[in-house]
Amino acid sequence: MKYIKYLAMFLLPLSFMACSDDEESINGGNATVGFASDQITVKETDNALLIPVNITGDHTGLINARVELQDVQGNSVTPDETIIMTSGNLRFPAGVETVDVEIYATCNTRVMEPGRSYALVITDAQGATIGTSRCQVNIEEVPDPYEQLLGSWTFVGSNILYASRPQETMAFTLAQHPEDTDLTRYTCTLTVQGAPLTFDMNYIVNPAGLEIVVDPNVDVASDLDFGMPEWGLASVRFGRIYLAEDPATGKTVMYQGEGGNVTGSWSDDLKTLLFSTTYDDPETGALAGLIYNEDGESTGSLMFAYSDIVLIR
Repeated sequence: MKYIKYLAMFLLPLSFMACSDDEESINGGNATVGFASDQITVKETDNALLIPVNITGDHTGLINARVELQDVQGNSVTPDETIIMTSGNLRFPAGVETVDVEIYATCNTRVMEPGRSYALVITDAQGATIGTSRCQVNIEEVPDPYEQLLGSWTFVGSNILYASRPQETMAFTLAQHPEDTDLTRYTCTLTVQGAPLTFDMNYIVNPAGLEIVVDPNVDVASDLDFGMPEWGLASVRFGRIYLAEDPATGKTVMYQGEGGNVTGSWSDDLKTLLFSTTYDDPETGALAGLIYNEDGESTGSLMFAYSDIVLIR
């Protein structure tokens, strides 16, 4: 009997929760629910989409609408895989006239596939009649920019180590990686203080983007003489660092960042590459050159540290 009593006490709050959705009555006025447009065009590189559904007319109560994904056309357009609708059940409380259908799309491909599309269809509604019930989403093809990014760039970065050099501009080149057979990597060269740094950059198709590879075990430059006999001919490796206040002293100090690879993106005109490097954010951090002595041991010193990195041409 005791267990039955506890079970009843446990179910009681659930019964209140189940009724909470019914507190607002279904709309009784003359209202219409429908898509804002019957057709839209999005780029294949657009990953997050918000497609509005509107209410018009007398809306003093709750309106519910059911949206489904239909009429998929083309390769790499797969419901619940490359096209994901977060929820097909839309709720419009009184006074809320627009609710977005949220779509997460990963249908970007390296080949041109014209004619791809899918449709969102309102299949049912409560508290309103259905107006524009169908919205066709056309997928615009975007040419693969891998080869267009090859060549010379100008590296611009905020120097966080030297106040006298707040911003530095250097030569930067992107070349196809010699071991890359599927066009997913570059070999990069950045010249810092006369020393060429060589490292890899990943080219990501879906979602589209770039990654400067930050590997603490790989030299990006070697046989460098910093005028420190105890170091010998030193090497440099990439790392991530950030600046923050030391709670014990109140002074600004440098910490090792968590960042990993430096993520980036390109502009539509392919003339600007913007990278995520923020000196005051421990989750990203600035791109730093960590100095190692000739025995491969860390010296605890930096050759450089750059935030707000941009490549321009």
